[in-house]
Amino acid sequence: MKSIDTWKANFSTTLRRIIRAYRISLSFIGIGFLLLIYDRGCQFSLTPDTTGQQAYIFQHDDTTLDYLLHLPSNYDERRSWPVILYLHGASLRGSNVEKVKQYGLAAKAAREPNFPFMLISPQCPSEKGWHDIDDAVLALLDDVINRYAADDRRVYLTGVSLGGSGAWHLAAKAPDRFAALAPLCGYGNPQKADVYRDLPVWIFHGAKDKLVPVRFSDDMYAALRKTGATVKFSRFKNAGHNIVEQVYQDPDLYDWFRKQRTGSFFPP
Repeated sequence: MKSIDTWKANFSTTLRRIIRAYRISLSFIGIGFLLLIYDRGCQFSLTPDTTGQQAYIFQHDDTTLDYLLHLPSNYDERRSWPVILYLHGASLRGSNVEKVKQYGLAAKAAREPNFPFMLISPQCPSEKGWHDIDDAVLALLDDVINRYAADDRRVYLTGVSLGGSGAWHLAAKAPDRFAALAPLCGYGNPQKADVYRDLPVWIFHGAKDKLVPVRFSDDMYAALRKTGATVKFSRFKNAGHNIVEQVYQDPDLYDWFRKQRTGSFFPP
């Protein structure tokens, strides 16, 4: 036992001498290694391999959400990016997230790799509405903002039909989370109009809509005006329910989005 203890002591002493002798050299090697990692990070990891629109799965409690995430082709983590949360219509519900690309903003992002927003497009499960999974959608939004170079002061909410109604609902549930709201041919609750008072809103609806009558948007517009909210209403005289392309192909919507920031609102 004594010989083992002596050997341990000698080994420990020798090791300490080596560390002292090479401490400066090892420090420089360590610094150099860290600089190399930083340099490689600047060159490569700041721009992920998965720009464009990709499919992912998100789990929140008992809810599983399939979603699409679009990152602009020039995405770079050295700058912060505006975010759009997009809620699709009833016909695209299900468990095949590729369906979400059939129309609307997810379709636009699929056609336009340079679309200059981060776009989050969750898929609503069959037989459910957006109000059934609102907590999961908000948790998904948080998750994406935390993992990517998102500007949390420029988060915009929009949706069409069932998604338009979902956008009204989600904004009422968490109005401080969004810098602007743009619901298409949906319905909200005029009794909650006061909740939107500090949230810029741009409503879109076709006057001849037979699926979701335009009176739902008329009522919301009137209620918001009474609260003094920043709101405008594009009421398309000759349009029915299908106004998706008309709205989402209009650059004025995205120019308006860019002007809005949480805590610093601009008039429409």
